[in-house]
Parts: sequence; C-alpha cells; structure tokens
Amino acid sequence: MDFPLRLLTLLAFAGPWCWQAVSGQDTFYFSPQPADVRVRQGESATLRCGVSKSDRISFYWTLGGEAVRNTTRRFQQGSDLRVTRVDPSLDLGEFKCIATNASTGYSLASQGAQLNVLWIGDQASVELQSPASPADLAPGGDLSLRCRADGVPEPQLEWFHNGVRLFRSERLSFRGRRMHLASLT
Repeated sequence: MDFPLRLLTLLAFAGPWCWQAVSGQDTFYFSPQPADVRVRQGESATLRCGVSKSDRISFYWTLGGEAVRNTTRRFQQGSDLRVTRVDPSLDLGEFKCIATNASTGYSLASQGAQLNVLWIGDQASVELQSPASPADLAPGGDLSLRCRADGVPEPQLEWFHNGVRLFRSERLSFRGRRMHLASLT
C-alpha cells in the first residue's frame, strides 16, 4: 500500500528563541505502481508508471540503479517505459520509475519491476543415459533417455516415437527430463 509522504519544515524567525513549524506535503503516490511483465523474447513490453497527482511531475526510469537512456529499443512513452525486441541478456534486472515534483524537487522511487522474459532455446537434443552405448541395447533390457532443452520457464516435455506421442504405462515412465522404458522388445 502506498502512503503520501509528509514533509515537515522548520523555519527559524527572529533569532534562536523563535521557531515556527510549517507543515507542507508532497502527497503524490504511485498509481499504478510498476509491476513485473511476462514477455516472449524478441517481443515488446511496456512497464507502466503513474502518480496520483501528475501536475508538475517528471518521470525517468532506472535499471539496476542506472538511468535508462532513451534508444530505439528502450524509450519512455509519457511516464511508461516501452521496451522493444526484449532480450534476456540486455533487459535483466530491476526497473524503477522515478517521479520528481518540479515544484519541490522531491523525488520518489517506485517499487521494482522486472521483465520476465520467456524464451526457449533453438536446440534440443536427446541423450542415451543407459545402456552406455546403443550397441548394448538388447531385448528384455531397459532404456533411459534424457532430453536437453533450455528455456524460461522450464520447457514442458512430451515424448514421441515415430511421430506418435508416448504416454506413461507399466513399461514406460517419465521423470523430469528423463524417459525410462523397461523390458525392450
């Protein structure tokens, strides 16, 4: 929950014995707060940012504490940040929206937000786990295969044989990235 920031300024008048407390406040707060965005690698995403009272408020964004420079790939649209051609290696980290009241100079940083980049590797491979060599495959023996596929989130695997999807059975089991077939025929 966001709360307005209240500032208390003490002003001295007529020497050390006379103080007057003047209460002022910057009552803007983030609405909406930036939030994590899920986006596929190579696509575009927008991180949203706004404040409750936008009069005389300027905005900029940071990534990992450093100001984000406007480029053709990453740029500000009003108070929002637009990222095109999202790349997990370039867009990793915590983005924050910084709002500054031009009248008071007071700046407020939003909560952090991340681009959760969904991607899947170009290559997948299947490795023989047991027996040690294809030459060791024999009727009645067991076969264990492991699939290597990278991605975020972790890819969900389906196994196929000659174009036909395989399902769990008495002889066939799946565990994580492994497939085990018992009693080869």
